[in-house]
Amino acid sequence: MGVDVKRLMAVLVLFLAWGNCGFARTFPPTVPRFETAPCVFRLSTELAKLKKRCGFVVVLERHGVARGRAIRLFAMVLQRAAQKSQNALIYLNGGPGASSAFLGTALTGELAATFTSREDLILFDQRGIGFSQPALNCGGDMVLCRELYTRAGFEISAFNSVENALDVGDIRAQLGYEKLDVYGISYGTLLAQHVMRLDENVVRSVTLDAVLPVGVNALVDNIATKDRALRKVLEACASDARCNQAFPSLYFQLERAFEVVRNELLEVAIRGGERNGGFDLQLDEYMVYNFLISFLYETDANARIPFLIHAIANKDSRSLEQILSPYFGIPGGSSEVNSFAQGMFFTVVCREMVNLNSAEWATTLGFDVLPIYRELSIKPSSGVVKNCQDWKPGVASAADLEPVNSKIPTLMFTGKFDPVTPPEYARTVASHLERAQVVEFVGGHGALIPGANLSCGAQLFQAFLERPELKLDTTCSRRAMYWAGVPDDQPPASRPNVR
Repeated sequence: MGVDVKRLMAVLVLFLAWGNCGFARTFPPTVPRFETAPCVFRLSTELAKLKKRCGFVVVLERHGVARGRAIRLFAMVLQRAAQKSQNALIYLNGGPGASSAFLGTALTGELAATFTSREDLILFDQRGIGFSQPALNCGGDMVLCRELYTRAGFEISAFNSVENALDVGDIRAQLGYEKLDVYGISYGTLLAQHVMRLDENVVRSVTLDAVLPVGVNALVDNIATKDRALRKVLEACASDARCNQAFPSLYFQLERAFEVVRNELLEVAIRGGERNGGFDLQLDEYMVYNFLISFLYETDANARIPFLIHAIANKDSRSLEQILSPYFGIPGGSSEVNSFAQGMFFTVVCREMVNLNSAEWATTLGFDVLPIYRELSIKPSSGVVKNCQDWKPGVASAADLEPVNSKIPTLMFTGKFDPVTPPEYARTVASHLERAQVVEFVGGHGALIPGANLSCGAQLFQAFLERPELKLDTTCSRRAMYWAGVPDDQPPASRPNVR
């Protein structure tokens, strides 16, 4: 197993820096506390106009443990008015392990207005991530990475969802807000459910976007949910007369597509984007599999899946260039910070979402899973098992994996074609919540992100924040499906959201 020397040296330098900044094994009576610091998140034009307050919320590594180690969470408050609002909207990012640094530039236009129109907005890097200290940034060798952090005195098992949720309570108190409106996306929805357990008196409302239940066994479920999402797309095309005419027999075409690239690499000319002159992409079966999953995630890319399958099956390189070239022109992420903390990811996933008790976990998969999905999913899932064994983050308690019961008003967004957090997840979580509303969109992973569902999602979200106790009119969520490559069909940007 290779060692990333530059990354390890960077980690050691950070350890030395933390030591010089006064990190200690015991904490003074002032923990938790807020320390003002420069604002390091870059901001979009819209967010840059707002009043900013930044710093570190210093919390306990293990809440409730007397004389425990302190860690620091970087937080940014964006104020819509000269004076801070009574309550705040806090954004719980996904991953687990994704830095919130990119949100400062990602929240533009309608998104920026959606998240800042009513009250102050709190963006923060969760424990173990991004600009928070420590950040559990690991290279390929999880054993060596674990050794470095544990030698520095950090408790790997403490970087979990329950401690993460307790941090949210400290952030609210230290920043001086009476109550929180909580928005979580993807893993942030699981974190939000743990926040709901803590104190219903300080949470005004919760919005869960792409809902992940507490206690889900992701190792097995993740393969099945991807399979179900693809089946739903193929079935939706088959039930649409024009799509079915343009792309008939899609199940057969899917098998044919994988057969084509398994026997011979399919070359596609990628032009434009960041690479300027372009390059030749050689499609193999793993690449096709990953493109299909990527397209399932993205609402506007769901429409291209039948076109993609048909083009590969028929070796249509010109259509493939049209379909795939846009994905190589997307700018990269922030260079200021490692934007994904593998250590935090594996602590949460291995403790809370992966059942390692059965060595034969792969045999629990249903036989109705498409064979190619089963074959291509086993290897990366086995890699997760290996990393969990190396990282050794412990096992969550049974109580921490129980469903969350709550009376807090909750709005839930879910996508019909979401490959990792399907509508069934949202309905399962909602069954334990007394005041939940579930809105299902035609789309992928997340409603409050750029795409065809944004305007409707933003409208419903803002209405919910104004009056969380009222039932929403969800008519706007029932839009028809657009299919790329079908003659005369028009993408959502050029037509009303509902037709």
